[in-house]
Amino acid sequence: MDIDSAPYQEYPEFIAETLSKFVRYTCNPELLAGKPGAAPDAPSHMALVSFRPKVLEKYKGDPERYSIGGGRLREGIKWDLPLWENEDPIRVSLGDLGVCLPAEERHHWRNFMIEP
Repeated sequence: MDIDSAPYQEYPEFIAETLSKFVRYTCNPELLAGKPGAAPDAPSHMALVSFRPKVLEKYKGDPERYSIGGGRLREGIKWDLPLWENEDPIRVSLGDLGVCLPAEERHHWRNFMIEP
């Protein structure tokens, strides 16, 4: 599937690594493992999604608006995303993508997702 042509969704799907396999799953926190009504094979909140380092260029280019450091990406007090920013690839938990980012930011990240 071409990521750029995917229809807009509030909680898009990402490819997450779970138990040494990759699964495509929504980042909707209410549908992840441990939540009532979640599918039996749903990945956990902590399943990791990998991104190309270029995902951070948008934020590095606007330091008055965004800050990156200490394992976090922030837009002031609006949102705060835990991440492994000193790695290649950049890694973020599937659940944090759904909980910590607004929908428009999730779509930015989806464009830089690494597919296995």
